[in-house]
Amino acid sequence: MVLAYRGSNEEAHEIMKALREIDVFLKGPQLTTKSAIVDGVVISGPGYIDESVSKIDIYLEKTGEGWKIYDRSVDEISMSGFLPDESVVEIFRGYNDQIQKLLDTRVGFAVGDFYVEDALEARLRDNPLAEFINRVQMEVTGAKISCTSIFDHATTGWKTGPITIGEIYEVYPVPSTLRVLELTGGDIKEALEFNAERFVTDNGLLTLDHWSVDDYSNYDMWEGIEYIIAIDRPVGERVLSVWHNGKPLDMAETYEVSMSSFRAGGGGYSMFENKPVVRDVKLQIFEIITDFVQERFAISPQVDNNWSVGTGFIHTVGWNETLRSISEMYDIEDSEIMKYNPDLVGVKSIPAGSELIVYRPFFQDK
Repeated sequence: MVLAYRGSNEEAHEIMKALREIDVFLKGPQLTTKSAIVDGVVISGPGYIDESVSKIDIYLEKTGEGWKIYDRSVDEISMSGFLPDESVVEIFRGYNDQIQKLLDTRVGFAVGDFYVEDALEARLRDNPLAEFINRVQMEVTGAKISCTSIFDHATTGWKTGPITIGEIYEVYPVPSTLRVLELTGGDIKEALEFNAERFVTDNGLLTLDHWSVDDYSNYDMWEGIEYIIAIDRPVGERVLSVWHNGKPLDMAETYEVSMSSFRAGGGGYSMFENKPVVRDVKLQIFEIITDFVQERFAISPQVDNNWSVGTGFIHTVGWNETLRSISEMYDIEDSEIMKYNPDLVGVKSIPAGSELIVYRPFFQDK
């Protein structure tokens, strides 16, 4: 059986589980080329904006019971070296002109920059584009916590001025809808650690691992919680703190979290799989953002700096140590230690044995 389907990845996975007789599964365009053979099923997900096509070979042999597949293969062929067929281009030219006219339609105005100057920096500190998407998701769903990603290393968002439908589509080009999951604080912490694991060093330079560089949607940024990541710590221990509503995140408590339907289905984040679905918004996130901008017309960027990435560790307070002596020991301002240890507010002395976070973000708050 050959099945062609365009929709979210989690729905595709459900279909594959339900229909065991599928031999070839043709998925809709993906941000990256994702074709493989899984459990004998040929899965083809050609790249974004027709950057590649899939070549699938199925080898059959005739048996007493009919034709049987004895081998299969799938390859991705880049379209970069092929010129378009002008006769086909001419056929679709009118449709293309209509689509371009729609994409050029202005729906709002940015009063300030929602702009990503540097792809890596945008994953190291809070930025107005990711915060905007998260705030839209939170407002539409009513959830107090949200996570999102910026899908491509070339995604820049928009600067002060008119915002078109095409510019919004470039920011959110995937056909995901919105979903709210019920997660425990432990689930959230595990997801943040999984995020933090994405940071690696290559020839002494900080970067993201190949999985995330190949598809930037694999790295999420969160709103509604405050967290810091120290990438010089061991994997699994890089999230130094997570707070929500002015207190440490309760690992056993449950929280409503808004995210794309793709992420809610797992998408590499196993801690989200099979979690209770609180509600769904059956509109593509691209449409939701477009409607949000169109209703308000003028939007301004916000950055609350609720998260950052840097270096750090846990200091155990020794006998007779004070905040001043600790700050001098590590050549860091008292205020920086206080910032990442909110429990120190109002404390006259720090008991020996207490644990303090000593943290330096790669970038200071804007």
